[in-house]
Amino acid sequence: MGHITLSLKDETIASLRKDFDAFLRVSLKLDPQFATPSFEDFLRAKRLYNWVPMTDHAVQRMLQGGQYAWAKRT
Repeated sequence: MGHITLSLKDETIASLRKDFDAFLRVSLKLDPQFATPSFEDFLRAKRLYNWVPMTDHAVQRMLQGGQYAWAKRT
């Protein structure tokens, strides 16, 4: 598997770490046996499930490859 390196501002990392800590706190409160993900897995999930508007071209590329390759355009 390939690797991607991100360069983020310190305040961005602090904000993401705060989100991660809150996620762990809530998850463990609801389920004490919750298998906690790594910070890197948390960031990966945030990136994969980022619900921001996308251009038509970006949607087309997403549908043609990756996890949505099975989808057919109607």
